[in-house]
Amino acid sequence: MTNRLRKSSSPLQASKQKHSVNFFDITKYSAFILSIGGIFIHVIGYNAHIAYIKTWGLDANLFPLNTEETLMSGYYASITILTGIFQSIQNHPFVYASAFVEALIIVIIILSINHQSNKSKQRQLKEKTSSIYVKLPLFSLAYVSTGFLLLIFSIFAAGSIILIPGLIGHNYGEDLARREQNIFKSPTESQAQNYHLTEFLQDQKVIYLGYIIETSSEYFAIYDAPEKSVRVINRKNIEIKIQNILAE
Repeated sequence: MTNRLRKSSSPLQASKQKHSVNFFDITKYSAFILSIGGIFIHVIGYNAHIAYIKTWGLDANLFPLNTEETLMSGYYASITILTGIFQSIQNHPFVYASAFVEALIIVIIILSINHQSNKSKQRQLKEKTSSIYVKLPLFSLAYVSTGFLLLIFSIFAAGSIILIPGLIGHNYGEDLARREQNIFKSPTESQAQNYHLTEFLQDQKVIYLGYIIETSSEYFAIYDAPEKSVRVINRKNIEIKIQNILAE
């Protein structure tokens, strides 16, 4: 009686095991997705910063970012880009072409694997007595072709991890610099609320008046409003005073 109960319950147990959630796999795939996301954000932040600095005509070596600052730059850039990502990449047809090729390769690989699986099942049923020397070249050719397709897909996937976020970050940094250049030249009242004129003082005397572009531990990059030019000044013994910030 006990054996019968065990036998009758075994299919139910097998069904539960089959449909049970594997938390190890969930954790594994989540970690993989987060790793890829971290790479994307870092590449976006790095390229956005470099493009921003170079569009202003500055030397990027004077304004380096550490890993934390690069990730923060990539995070803010990503949040901004999400609302208009298609506008950011519409001038780069290669991005769409690479995405299309990758999708096509994935479809081909899936169809190829399914086709090979179906053919192998049919051969096992219908050709059990066939010679192994006839089967081996066909299977070898199938696996070689699948491996070649996987190699191509891997190359495109690896390139996309760097290329696509790199283009996105570059476009974001360049667009931000161009937009600020237009604002700094002739800011409207609404724009002036977000970009404050800053006085740079030395020995209690104003030596420059303008907008801060970028900072580092040693330098200020500023847009000199009266001269309408970009300057890099040493931070040593420099005091800054932001105009009208309390009046708002």
